[in-house]
Amino acid sequence: MQLEQDPVQILDAVMPLYLNSRILRALQEMSATCSATDNALERKRNMTVTVAYKRERQARMTGELMESVAGYDGVS
Repeated sequence: MQLEQDPVQILDAVMPLYLNSRILRALQEMSATCSATDNALERKRNMTVTVAYKRERQARMTGELMESVAGYDGVS
């Protein structure tokens, strides 16, 4: 009774599984990279909008404060 198989038969059985797992892993990494890039670009867009909003808000507040101070100076 022989329990060992021919090495060629073992490789023929295992190699497709190994190659399939390597390809799937590469696709998974590529998908994760694309997702991370998309998320980073979205965060950059959101941050740009937030910074622009904050600058506009600060400019309005500064203008209102200057008007208030100018009005106070005119009353004094």
